[in-house]
Amino acid sequence: QLAQDSFFRQLLIRELVEQDEERARFVVREVMSETCHALHDVFVAINPKCDPHFLTTSLMGLVLFHFQINPLRPYLPSGSHETQATTYLTHHIQAMIMASLGASLIATIGTEHHARNHLPPLR
Repeated sequence: QLAQDSFFRQLLIRELVEQDEERARFVVREVMSETCHALHDVFVAINPKCDPHFLTTSLMGLVLFHFQINPLRPYLPSGSHETQATTYLTHHIQAMIMASLGASLIATIGTEHHARNHLPPLR
C-alpha cells in the first residue's frame, strides 16, 4: 500500500521537515496510530523483550526511505530495476526487522510466502 501512496509519504516528510507540533499530533492520531499500535503488538508477540517503539520507527524509516529513493536507485552502485520491486524491498526489510527481533522469518511468515514471491530462503 505504501509503495503506491506517494501522497502519504509526501505528507509525512512535510510534517517531519516543518515540525509543527499540532499537525504532527494530528497525523499521528488520525493517520498512523492504528498501524503503529498493531505493529507494537506484533513485535511484542514475537519477542516480548524487544523494543517495539524502536522497531516500529525503524520499520517506518526503512519503508519510507526505500520507496522515496526508488527514482535514484538505478543510478546508485549495484542499483537495478529488481532492487526497486516491492517484493524485493519487502523481503529485505522483513529480514532486517526479523533479525532485530531475534526470530526466524521463515517460522513467522511461513515458507509459502517465500515460494509464492519467488524469494530465496533467508540465512
